[in-house]
Amino acid sequence: MSRGRLLLVLATISSLGLAAVALLGGPVPPPFVVGLVLLFYFSVLGIGALVPSWEMYGDVLWKVPGASGCVALTFDDGPDPASTTRVLDVLAKRGARATFFVLGERAERHPAILRRMIEDGHSIGLHSFDHNRLYAFLPPSSVRADIERCRAIVEAATGVRPLWFRPPVGQMSPRTARGVILAQAETVGWSVRARDGLRGTSPDDALRRIEPKLESGAIVLLHDAWERPSAEDGEDPAGARALDALLDALERRSLQAVSLDELVARGSEESKALSGAS
Repeated sequence: MSRGRLLLVLATISSLGLAAVALLGGPVPPPFVVGLVLLFYFSVLGIGALVPSWEMYGDVLWKVPGASGCVALTFDDGPDPASTTRVLDVLAKRGARATFFVLGERAERHPAILRRMIEDGHSIGLHSFDHNRLYAFLPPSSVRADIERCRAIVEAATGVRPLWFRPPVGQMSPRTARGVILAQAETVGWSVRARDGLRGTSPDDALRRIEPKLESGAIVLLHDAWERPSAEDGEDPAGARALDALLDALERRSLQAVSLDELVARGSEESKALSGAS
């Protein structure tokens, strides 16, 4: 059982116990205890929604133990004709691969960029059709329909059927988790992120957040485009601008930037090798 699901079980049991004691005539006024219990319980639920690596509501791929020497760079919110192309150019120049979690409505408008991603050896994941920030409240049937709609767009452009899915803002809920299962997709989180979706983040800020956590099997969350582009945007997201320096940091640690597919395959191969050796 994941730590998130264990926490949820313990929170449920303790909350029900405290509420029962209060309602049965404990020394503390029942309304106060019930309010405190609800605050605690919903705080736990919120942590589960905001921290997908706790896997409170379902399985999440957020790190690949055993994938020695490899890191997966992942980019959200594209494709954008300008900024995504610049990211692809840097990756091509450095011989690095990545995974792009694309928005369906942008992918539909820029299929040529998707084709270049595949031709360059990258992987494509799904990030919802239009980045609905209330995605966690959608019913499972709507999540499934959204994933299948985005998948069809990518498949029509590239011939590749994406498996990976990252919900908008990374927020999870039981509804989201069920919808992902119905769509036969797999949820992806991260082990380190740059917070470069915030306009106040600088390339140096992004690197300071990422570098200490660069290790084998890490999944790094970056952005190749702004979630909501503005006419005032004069620069790409900080993670995109810091990409060259990030690749330098990986080289110093003898780590290779690979696609998510490659990272998972490497981890699986090494696990099998260890099992065979034992």
